Amino acid sequence: MKVIYSFGLALAVAAGAVVVEIPVETPPDIDPSIYKRIAVVPFATNWDAIPAGELAAKAVREQIEEKDAFLVEDDETVQSTIDAMDFDPAVRSSCIEVGKALGVDAVLTGEVEFYSSQYSPEGYPRNELYTAEHERAPFIDFGPHFTTKYLDKDMVFDLVLTVKVIDVETGRLIRRRELDESTKETYDYDEFPLDMKVQRDIFDELLEVAAGEYAVTIESRDVFKERYMADL
Repeated sequence: MKVIYSFGLALAVAAGAVVVEIPVETPPDIDPSIYKRIAVVPFATNWDAIPAGELAAKAVREQIEEKDAFLVEDDETVQSTIDAMDFDPAVRSSCIEVGKALGVDAVLTGEVEFYSSQYSPEGYPRNELYTAEHERAPFIDFGPHFTTKYLDKDMVFDLVLTVKVIDVETGRLIRRRELDESTKETYDYDEFPLDMKVQRDIFDELLEVAAGEYAVTIESRDVFKERYMADL
């Protein structure tokens, strides 16, 4: 169908028509005209060796703070509110309770997952994740299971950052966005488990990239263009 459309479009241009491309604006994940005051709470995580959930929240918070359109609750105020209640980042009602206590319009939370997987030219298949039970795992609780199917393959690290925007008044999930980042560098299977400092450096690097990708979604943007034909 695309080929036919392209061929017809080419004929139209040859016949004296001009193709006009009009940018189509994509709305931001958070509309500042509705959700002015924002609170970012710690994310749920599968890695307890470091405060991964707090680090993810901090990275996202810093990106939002750079946008003049929002009023973002500072980290100390959010943390003191959380400390005063039984907070669970994986439970929406718990996040809403924090949001109401802070008097904000929306709460941002989500999950940050960090794991290692076997490299293959086709990608990083989810069914080949190494969990903490495996001797080559990087001491991280992740993934449903592991496999030793391809022990000769190199390893990569993956970080998945899922950001959820919750309307405090209605309790509705406004937006859910998942960002998946992987290391470009591969690691030999025999190098595992890697030193904890190396893992932390990898985590921080991937998190920074993912948070930067999320920052793009906060503002309106032109991601595609409508094509029209008009006679000359």
